Amino acid sequence: MRKRKEYTLEWYHDRLLIDRDSLDDELIKQSQIFYTVSEKFARALDGREAAQEAYNAAFAKACENARESFEGKGKPTEAYVKQTALLDDQVQECLEEVNDAKTESKRWEAMKEAWQQRSFMLAKM
Repeated sequence: MRKRKEYTLEWYHDRLLIDRDSLDDELIKQSQIFYTVSEKFARALDGREAAQEAYNAAFAKACENARESFEGKGKPTEAYVKQTALLDDQVQECLEEVNDAKTESKRWEAMKEAWQQRSFMLAKM
């Protein structure tokens, strides 16, 4: 099976302009590129969901650790547990990954919309 070459977001951005002298070629490649961009957007959404799940797990574990560290000293407030969990290195790392994944998925969403708009423009030419 032939491995498909992976292109970057910038590669797809550079190909958004329509070459009026090659409309037939532009029409031929439009659907395949739109499909590929849509697929990359879906993968970016999956990545965002996976990052969020990892964050939720790390946060829950950090909350558990905060409660355990408070044992014998009474009952910790929820604010204490939450603040302590948010300071955890693993939670901070996961939060950064969530933010990166959100940004990436939004960029691919914008690219998908741009290619969809491109198809409307091609239809009018």
